[in-house]
Amino acid sequence: AGLLLAVALELGPPAQPVAAAAAALLATRAGLELVPWLDVPWDNTFAVFSPSQNYSYPFLLLTVLLIARFLRQGGLRTLAPLAVLLLLGSGVKATTLPVVLSGLLLAVAVSVVCRAPWRRAALLASVAAVALAVGTVVIGAGGSTGSGVQLLSTLRRNAVYHEFIGLSATQARVAGGLVLPGLALPGAALVAALLLWATVLKYLWVLPGAAVLGVRRGQVDPVAWFLLGGGLSGWLLMLLVDQSGLSQVYFLSTGVVLWFLLAAWGLVELWHRATEQHGRVRTTRVVLASSLAAAVLARLLGLLSPERPALDGTAAGLAVVLVPAAVIFVAVGAVVLVQARSGGGALGGLALGAGLVAVSIAGTVVLTATPTEAREPGRNAVTAAETSAARWLAERAGAHDVVATNVHCLRPRANAPCDARAFWVSALTRRRVFIGGWAYLDETRAAAARRGPPGVDQPFHDQEAFRLNERLFTDPTPETATELRRRGVTWVFADVRRGEVSDRLAQVAQLVHSTADVDVYRLAPVALPSP
Repeated sequence: AGLLLAVALELGPPAQPVAAAAAALLATRAGLELVPWLDVPWDNTFAVFSPSQNYSYPFLLLTVLLIARFLRQGGLRTLAPLAVLLLLGSGVKATTLPVVLSGLLLAVAVSVVCRAPWRRAALLASVAAVALAVGTVVIGAGGSTGSGVQLLSTLRRNAVYHEFIGLSATQARVAGGLVLPGLALPGAALVAALLLWATVLKYLWVLPGAAVLGVRRGQVDPVAWFLLGGGLSGWLLMLLVDQSGLSQVYFLSTGVVLWFLLAAWGLVELWHRATEQHGRVRTTRVVLASSLAAAVLARLLGLLSPERPALDGTAAGLAVVLVPAAVIFVAVGAVVLVQARSGGGALGGLALGAGLVAVSIAGTVVLTATPTEAREPGRNAVTAAETSAARWLAERAGAHDVVATNVHCLRPRANAPCDARAFWVSALTRRRVFIGGWAYLDETRAAAARRGPPGVDQPFHDQEAFRLNERLFTDPTPETATELRRRGVTWVFADVRRGEVSDRLAQVAQLVHSTADVDVYRLAPVALPSP
């Protein structure tokens, strides 16, 4: 919240309303969704499975703060820490620097075309480009992201599309090819186009930001164009980069934060222009009326398609809502342009922007507030007994000890691929594991990039080591225990909830702690250190 306010101060007074509006958009994951059965899953700002993405936002906001300050004021005191931040960018989150660089490049291009000062933006773009190159060499050297290029790649993962063209959910996650698979099938191109329009509709709340994109005080404001370009590049990269784990969505998750700031800034700017022309009372009435009208219209459009149609009716089911939405949007936009020419553009733009923002925020709030049926914790939920065993081990294991565990998969299922993203044993014990979750290893991503199963479904790359690890739990022998000790393993974290654990394990290792779900063993028979 403090960083949002600080950035808002750099954008221009008054800062508090801008920060509040941006915070509301950020907290609610604003998105305009008109088709009830259409899930557009790549709009989550905060990601459960990506702590690094969540932790990147303070870094991103601080970077935006210094960029805005330097573009407005210049000065070595701002440039020096900003250069350091940009150099650290690749280590914070790989999607951050490309979005920042793209936004700066658009600011440079627009400034040059409009014959406005461009050197500061160009200097920052150069620093960001160098930082991206250095980060790629230093941090990404020798690694594999499993990434490629595919036109409209993220649409492949949408359930509506991949079911329409006859792909299973697992097949839809397989990367590869320059063009979206199935696009040549009858009706597939139309479905893809409608889904693409749905993603455009989802972010129409950014339109109020157009109010600050023009010429202000006789020159282009590069900060506004930087925010627009960053968000736009995030959206485009999300549709062009093809990554087996769908990690390209983090480009948009990063870019949309810049759009939140741009939309909030533009909305507040429109409010002040409208109140100056028409007074606070009339402007308030227009905002309330437009928000209510937008909510009613969105509800009516949603009622046009209350249920998901059969596969052969997918295009019609999408078109019955999305095509009228396009017509209405064009008609309202035309009215706003006419008002702008007659001097009433601020009020019309505010009415349109307020309606879009209000419906986008309200939709998420209603969805979040809707009660859901209480469920038992899933197999991927970590129990209190598992946590207790891990914390016990964390207090007693040596700093360089290695733990063998049978916890690899989020949801162990018979005759199904292992979703190898169970990292919690190493996280809670704070120790290295012999084999834990392997979904994000370089070897796994490289295998996924060769058009195999996605990284989360790949087998462990060293099957000999994997079989050795598993034998300790399912068929333990002194030879197996000796070999694991030779490879550095000193502790065994045997989770009976996650997989088979033989009673004979106690014959080759020393049982030192037990909970309802986990038995902890010591491979080397030595005295335990005090906690």
